[in-house]
This record gives sequence, C-alpha cells and structure tokens, in this order.
Amino acid sequence: MSGGAAPHFAPIFLANDLFNVWLLSLFLSMAAGVYPAWKASRLSPLEALRR
Repeated sequence: MSGGAAPHFAPIFLANDLFNVWLLSLFLSMAAGVYPAWKASRLSPLEALRR
C-alpha cells in the first residue's frame, strides 16, 4: 500500500452505546450547571457581586 487512501470502515451505532453516551452527557451537563450554582448559593449577595 503505497500512497493509497485509508481503508473505509462503516460505523456501527448500537442503541445501548448511544443511550450510555446520552446518559453521560446528561450527567456531565447537570454537574457543570448545578455545582457552580450550588456553590454560588452559599455566598451572600454582596460577596457574590464582589467576586
């Protein structure tokens, strides 16, 4: 194989894998939004404005 294109592989999407990726992305999105909001809710409003 000299200079040729790479072999082509057709992707295989399994329903279980798609569901697991969806759950992971949902969990990470929730954590990325809830953790900073929870942390900010523990501050007083004046302290939050100063930061």
